[in-house]
Amino acid sequence: ASADDGTRFADRQTKSCLWLSPKSRYAVPRVRHRPTLNSMNLDEYRAFDATELARLVVEKEVTPVELLTLARRRAADVNPALNAIVIDIDEADAQAADPGLSGPFAGVPFLIKDLAQDYQGYPTSCGSRSLSKLPVAEHAHVTRRFLDAGLVIFGKTNTPEFGAKGITEPTLFGPARNPWNPGHTPGGSSGGSGAAVAAGIVPAAGANDGGGSIRIPSACNGLVGLKPSRGLSPFGPARGEQTFGMSVQGVVARTVRDAAGLYDAIVGPTPSSVYPTPTPSTPFASQIATPPSKLRIGFSTESALAPSVHPEARAAVEHAAGILVDLGHIVEE
Repeated sequence: ASADDGTRFADRQTKSCLWLSPKSRYAVPRVRHRPTLNSMNLDEYRAFDATELARLVVEKEVTPVELLTLARRRAADVNPALNAIVIDIDEADAQAADPGLSGPFAGVPFLIKDLAQDYQGYPTSCGSRSLSKLPVAEHAHVTRRFLDAGLVIFGKTNTPEFGAKGITEPTLFGPARNPWNPGHTPGGSSGGSGAAVAAGIVPAAGANDGGGSIRIPSACNGLVGLKPSRGLSPFGPARGEQTFGMSVQGVVARTVRDAAGLYDAIVGPTPSSVYPTPTPSTPFASQIATPPSKLRIGFSTESALAPSVHPEARAAVEHAAGILVDLGHIVEE
């Protein structure tokens, strides 16, 4: 399928995609062998999720420095067209090279959203020119937990001004674009994170959600996006709950197991939690191994925002409802 100024290819086996100019056309093959130390290539890197990359680091089949190099190489290839990453974080080099790097995702490249996910010494612009030159004094709690999990944070992603839209087109940075078709939006407000994950720059990225800001980019980019319950993931310490508790911290990912594992890494109260929610007794990564009991699920093909729904959107909802029926659930419109 062609875009106006290039070609998009999607490898639906790995749920990853890219935008390419006509001069550099290639598709992503299925990985047929395990990488050896210092030999992983971009195709292999893009085929693995964060859980698998972390396992390869533990088994010394790849190094964090090598993974960071590949992530940056991928960003250099596609970010000029996508505008997903808007701030580079230089501390990533020292973190990746640290022999003491540890955690369940040690060595996996990662990006955080430039909204409510503060990184010490860098601005959190929130997509606004008014905050774009104001460095923050300390890490956000959720950023600290990403780092404690061993994730190597090398940049911040694009967001609409103060996260107020379901698209990502701030005046400060310009629009982010959808890797499946750069003429389309990646959604918002975590649109930069969604585009970066879908394009294979990172297997997962930081996001947050008040009125759909994890779920909309996940839908637009073909990703896994779950808004957790209020109080599970931490805000602070610079600010308390956002939008009266409606906004929560989270991630966008390519696989369910990555989303589950990353939520395991960040959930739990902090001293500044306004409304702490008890952490589940069973980790999310363990819960996903158990099929759910029969559920009663409601759905609608109507929109609360628009007088009509695009036929493709309606068909996608009905297709998803059909899958749920096939899984044995009770599904009602």
